[in-house]
Amino acid sequence: MECAAYEKRWPVGTKQRTAYSLMLYVGTARVDVHKITWRQLDAEGAQYVRSKTGVGVDMSIHAELQKALAGAARDHVTVINTEYGKPFTVGRFSGFVRDAMTAAGLPLDCKPHGLRKNLGKRMADAGCTAHEIMAVLGHTTLEEAER
Repeated sequence: MECAAYEKRWPVGTKQRTAYSLMLYVGTARVDVHKITWRQLDAEGAQYVRSKTGVGVDMSIHAELQKALAGAARDHVTVINTEYGKPFTVGRFSGFVRDAMTAAGLPLDCKPHGLRKNLGKRMADAGCTAHEIMAVLGHTTLEEAER
């Protein structure tokens, strides 16, 4: 329900939708998504190293993420930028996402981190193993992936 409301408010082509799509379909945390570069995303997949764990993530690009990226402006090295064309700091990115969620009418208890968890749940529902989820989300323990 929250995802549908966000998608309705922020169509493909908006940086709000691009940020959302990166978090949902790559599982990037907010501390990483604001630093993702176009070079880390290509037809083969998404590759980055999680800041929190130092674990490298290499995964294919979901069709919905491909659509979002195709509609995004490519005017900087980083994918998501401020209105001044500069990369976000993690704090400003958090505010940007919170403002987008508020504009979409989402309740305050919705958090960007929920998109990472949503990806893990979707993978589990699709029959992926805990080890596959662990690899995609960059977890360091099996316990975290199983949770």
